[in-house]
Amino acid sequence: MKILVVDDDELVRTVCVGMLRVLKHEAESVSSGAEAISVLKSGSAYDLLIMDESMPDMNGTETIRTLNTQGIRIPFIACTGRNHVDLSDSEEAVQPPVAVLSKPFTLQRLQSALAAVPSC
Repeated sequence: MKILVVDDDELVRTVCVGMLRVLKHEAESVSSGAEAISVLKSGSAYDLLIMDESMPDMNGTETIRTLNTQGIRIPFIACTGRNHVDLSDSEEAVQPPVAVLSKPFTLQRLQSALAAVPSC
């Protein structure tokens, strides 16, 4: 599976991409929601996003909302240091995550979250 990791923390991106490669996935990363939108609008194809919920400028929910309004729907795992991801503040329907991955996470918890993705 080809996965794009979106997180403003370089260490989290590096560790997550490394774990995904250990699990035999193709993984790349960007540091913001705006970068993710740009990459996806350019035509780069990904099977899944692992999206940090709490990022400056544009959080994960805002990034997904923007992608959805531009006709880009891609499954995503919400990655958060909080107890849950709240999409209730959304004015428009935002697709829900296929899983929520709490930080910090282990290889096993990442693998479990990936198992929730329909194409895995």
